[in-house]
Amino acid sequence: MSRLLCLFIIALLWTSCATPGQVGVKTPQSNVPDYPPTLDVTPPRQQAGESAWRALAQEHQLPDTLRCDCDPVLLTPRALPVEAAGRIPIVKKEGFTDLELKEALRHFIEIHARLLGVNAGDTAIGQPELSLVTLSHEGALTRVVYQQRSFAYPLAEGFGKLEFIVSKSGHLLQWHSSLLPNVTLPARATLEASALPERFVNREFTYTNIAGQPLRYRVARTDEVFVKEIVVYPRAAASRLTIHLAYPIVVGLGTTWTVYVDAVTGEELAVKSNFVS
Repeated sequence: MSRLLCLFIIALLWTSCATPGQVGVKTPQSNVPDYPPTLDVTPPRQQAGESAWRALAQEHQLPDTLRCDCDPVLLTPRALPVEAAGRIPIVKKEGFTDLELKEALRHFIEIHARLLGVNAGDTAIGQPELSLVTLSHEGALTRVVYQQRSFAYPLAEGFGKLEFIVSKSGHLLQWHSSLLPNVTLPARATLEASALPERFVNREFTYTNIAGQPLRYRVARTDEVFVKEIVVYPRAAASRLTIHLAYPIVVGLGTTWTVYVDAVTGEELAVKSNFVS
């Protein structure tokens, strides 16, 4: 009986090992649930943004019909409407010092954090989450730029900036925010950078010259491919923004393109030419 039982167990184990489709294959996404994180345009987000703009407009007696010029997905200001320029005081006196301007902007950002896309806890300017990178005097104007520091990697394509232009009298003339919400990203890439150059050998890129003539560039060798350091790459599509870890890969000699490849899944996210055609 014991011999028959042993034979039965061996047969069962053999069958289970040989069953197709049961072998566990580890993919890059296996340890990264809900990747890439997404930011969707939803009615609650839109309503919150509109309410924040109305509060600012009422505070500074802007026309009721004036609407915020906002990014369609981030819902943060792209530009200040012309009708509002010079009507929002940041520093309530002329001849202000840089220190007074920085303190006034800190207060302004705290009050209007939701509208500007500042994450909760990021309003302490000078802390790692949001830091001052530029304060420059340009004639009668002062430009102030903050950079978002809440990610382990740099942000690509101009994202993560908060910019103000203030007049000599202390009034807001222009603003722009491309700040991202805090999201959880993998701590490191699962795709090896060393494996990427070979992928582009024999790849063709098409473009046109200044005269409008179609041209082609074929990658002949791996030494025409340069893998850069990982960045955070936000990709917009319709009413959604997906946020990726990506390798920027510069391809070509003389005439070059930057190809963004997802450092977790290997997906090609975007191709951008580094020249004017």
